[in-house]
Amino acid sequence: MEYLDLSATKPFKPSAKYNHGLDVLAYRAEGGTCVADRVDGFLTILWDKEQKRIVGIRLKGFRWVFNELKGRFKWTDADFLPLVKVLEAVMSDGLGLQIVADQREKYELAKGCVRNFHLTREELTALAA
Repeated sequence: MEYLDLSATKPFKPSAKYNHGLDVLAYRAEGGTCVADRVDGFLTILWDKEQKRIVGIRLKGFRWVFNELKGRFKWTDADFLPLVKVLEAVMSDGLGLQIVADQREKYELAKGCVRNFHLTREELTALAA
């Protein structure tokens, strides 16, 4: 876990930003000090300093995900930046947070349903085909 202090002199505004060098799409709903809790190689949860509320997320490897999906959606490299800009705008405007908040109960039910369900790589590949 790492501690981040993003206190600013300007009033904080929820926002999302893509960092090309780190290949990270980050969203912060609140400013101030937070604790970064890496879940896996893709997702990091940002908690308030008391670790009681989620105040943001970081998605690592966004370019890799884009490259994996390129063929499926017939995207080109030229589509990467516009897609990132759309995601930044959606997350910054709070639409992503609103959608998740509205569906939180349903997501929790779904997670409970599939918690112990596992697929092998071969099964997952077959389903994706």
